[in-house]
Parts: sequence; structure tokens; C-alpha cells
Amino acid sequence: MSPNGRGSHIHLPLAGGFKRGLGAAGLSQDVQGMHNGRLLALQKLFAENTISRAQYAVATSLETLKYPLRVLRVARDARTSSHRRDKPQTVSPRHL
Repeated sequence: MSPNGRGSHIHLPLAGGFKRGLGAAGLSQDVQGMHNGRLLALQKLFAENTISRAQYAVATSLETLKYPLRVLRVARDARTSSHRRDKPQTVSPRHL
């Protein structure tokens, strides 16, 4: 309970799938599809006057800069995970 008696803090994770967010499976492997979806969402927000022209310009610029980084990250992660699958798993006796 907090000092003022109005709430408490739980020191445990309460939500989350503990799954990698990008490139793990499904749609997140389709980096181009996700990128196009983000750009489409920004276009809709701008068309509905939900975001300003400046916000739209900054957001689309950042999305354009992040896209190649996401592609490289997914490709790198795919390579490293395939290497892990090729190696047999061994358990050290001290971990038993």
C-alpha cells in the first residue's frame, strides 16, 4: 500500500507475451507490409486532420529512415536463429 493509502505497486510484470516484436512470426516478418500499413495510417490521420502537416512530415520521415533498419534487423535475426536451430542443444552438468 502506498503511504497515502490510495494504491499499491506490484513488483511483477502483469502483461506482455514476452515475444520479440519484430520479425518473430506472422505479420511482423512482413516488414514491407508493416511499413506500408504505418504509412497508410499516417495518411489517414493527416487526411482526417488528426495530425498536422508537420507531424505527418516528421512521422513519415522517421518511418522511412526506420524501414531499412527493420529489414536489416529481421534478416540478421533470421540468420542467427537458423544457426541456433542447426546446433544441437546441450546441457552442462552443472545446470542439472
